[in-house]
Amino acid sequence: MKDKLIIFLCYGVNFIIPILFFRFISERLDDINLATFFFHLAIIFYFQYVIEYGFQVSLIKFLFKIKNNKKKINIIISSVIYFRLFLFLLAFLIVSLFFYILVYDKSFLYIYLILIGNIFSFQFLYQIFNELKIYYILSLFSKLLFLPLIFISDNITTLYILFNIIPNLILFAFIIKKYKIFFLILNIQIIFKIAKNKFSYFASNLSITLYTNFNQIILGLFHPLTLPAYALADKIIRSIVAGNYIFIQICQIKFLDNANLKNKKLRNKFITLFFILGIVELLFLVSLSYPINKYLFPNILNINTFIIILSLLLPIILMSNLYGMVFLTCSNKTKLLSRVFFSAASIAIMTSPFLIYLYDGFGALIASIIAELIVLILCMKYYSTIFGNRNA
Repeated sequence: MKDKLIIFLCYGVNFIIPILFFRFISERLDDINLATFFFHLAIIFYFQYVIEYGFQVSLIKFLFKIKNNKKKINIIISSVIYFRLFLFLLAFLIVSLFFYILVYDKSFLYIYLILIGNIFSFQFLYQIFNELKIYYILSLFSKLLFLPLIFISDNITTLYILFNIIPNLILFAFIIKKYKIFFLILNIQIIFKIAKNKFSYFASNLSITLYTNFNQIILGLFHPLTLPAYALADKIIRSIVAGNYIFIQICQIKFLDNANLKNKKLRNKFITLFFILGIVELLFLVSLSYPINKYLFPNILNINTFIIILSLLLPIILMSNLYGMVFLTCSNKTKLLSRVFFSAASIAIMTSPFLIYLYDGFGALIASIIAELIVLILCMKYYSTIFGNRNA
C-alpha cells in the first residue's frame, strides 16, 4: 500500500508542479515574450534529446545483463557522462553563437542552462538495480521542495531552470554513491566507440521531436500568437505522459525477465490495464479543461479547446509506449523502434508545415494526432511480428 501511495504521489507531482510553473510564468510575461519563451523551450526540447542520446533505452538491456560487473559499469557510465558533457558544451556554444549573431534580445539565453539536468539523467540505473522505489521517493521529495518556492519566488523562470537540474543531480549522486560507481579517466576512443554503437538509436530517438515539438517550432514561425495556447496544452499532456513513465519503468523491470515477456496472459493483462488507464486519463483531463482555462490560465484564449482535442493523445501515447518502450525494448528490438520513429517523423515533416500554415493551431493538433497514431499502429505491427499472430 505504501509503495502504491508513493507511485501515485510521484505521478501527481510530475503533473501538478510543471503546470504551476507555467501558470506563474504566463502571468508574468506579455503575449510576445510568452510566445518567445515557449519557442525557446521547443528548441531546448531538441537539445535535451541530443544530450541524453537515447542511452536510457539503448543501454538498459545490456546494463541489466552486466549489472554485477562493476568495471564495465564504471566504464560505460563514465563514457556516458563525458560524452553528454561534450554534447552540452557543443549545444551551448551553438546556441550562444546563434544568439549573439542573429538574436537582438539575449534575455532568453540563460534558460538553455536547463540542459545541464540532462547530463545527469540516469533513471535507467535505478531500473537495472531494481531501485525504483528509492527513485520515486527521492524524486518526489526533491521536486516537492520547489512547491512552496513557486508561490514566493520573484524569478520564476530561474526557479524553473533549477527544477530541471537539481532533482537529477540528487538522483544521480545517490545511485553512484550507493553502488560505488567511479568516474574513470578514459581514452577518447572508448567514449566515442560507445556513442558510435548507439548512434542509430540516437538518430531515431531524435526523430521523435519531429512529430512532437516540431509542431511548436512551425507554429511559432507561422502563427506565434497561437503558440502559447497550443504549447501550454501540449505541456499539460506531456506532464501526464511523464507521470505515466513511472508505469512504463515498472513494466520494463517486469518484462526484462524473459519468462514474463513470453507470458501471453501477462502481456494481455497489461495491455488491457494501460488501455483503461488511458481512457480514464482522457475523460479526467477533458473534465478539467474548463477549470484549467478559467482558474489557471485565464489570459490564454482557447486553451480549453486545445486541451480537449490533445487529450485524445493520452491513450494513444500510453499504448504506443507499452508496445514500443516496453515490449519492443525488452525484446532487444530497438532497431524496430527506430524504424517506427523515423516513419512517423518522415510523415510529420511532410504534412505538419502545410497543416499548420493552412489551419493555424488546429493544424498542429491534427498533425500531432496523426503522427502519434502512426507510432501506435507501427508498434502494434512489430509487436505482432515478434510474438507471432497467435500470441499477439
